[in-house]
Amino acid sequence: MSNLLKSKFLLGLMIVATLFLGVTVARAAVAPDASTCQITKTLKKGLKNDTQVKCLQAKLSLTADGSFGNMTKAAVIAYQTTKGLGADGVVGA
Repeated sequence: MSNLLKSKFLLGLMIVATLFLGVTVARAAVAPDASTCQITKTLKKGLKNDTQVKCLQAKLSLTADGSFGNMTKAAVIAYQTTKGLGADGVVGA
């Protein structure tokens, strides 16, 4: 492998690593603190880009993306079941 090709390969590798690290740090920066966030409204499947859904997801140890989809609903139902609540997948205040 020529030196030029090695240099381009290493440069590409560094760029990919930098992008990956940047995305990881950015995600960590926006994840809410599960111990201090509060849920004050009803949350259910279909909500998107919602800060209270992020709070719920953090409390359930899920990836806090703010979208209440199938994974969040399943985790809510599992939690409700273990606590002896009505397992409907909807979270109230």
